[in-house]
Amino acid sequence: MRISGTPFLRRLVLAATLASGTGLGYSLPSAAADALDKVKASCATEWPGDFRMQDYCVRRQLDGARDMFAWMDVHEIDRRAEGTAAEADPYVQIFALCSQRWLDGQDNYRMTAYCLRTQTNALDRLN
Repeated sequence: MRISGTPFLRRLVLAATLASGTGLGYSLPSAAADALDKVKASCATEWPGDFRMQDYCVRRQLDGARDMFAWMDVHEIDRRAEGTAAEADPYVQIFALCSQRWLDGQDNYRMTAYCLRTQTNALDRLN
């Protein structure tokens, strides 16, 4: 089982972090720039005319993406997803559930990270 989009999302967060962290407006790779534009557009729709909240929303989404990648690294999702028993792996199942729920069509990284964290906590309590 291959997790699609993972390298793209990693590039997005790196590029967005570089661009927003310096304020110099680096030229982003077009795919990363498109995804960052989607996040910005989503935040602008959620907070029309309120630029402070739009900025806050974009920063929270980037924080969520960083948290999501940290969770993926801790639980070795790239390696687990390549294994023959990937479908039965609880962490791969958690990632699939959360990404389908919050990334497909929504690009909501903050909620994806929250979903990963709460699902993992529930799994830990069950074990």
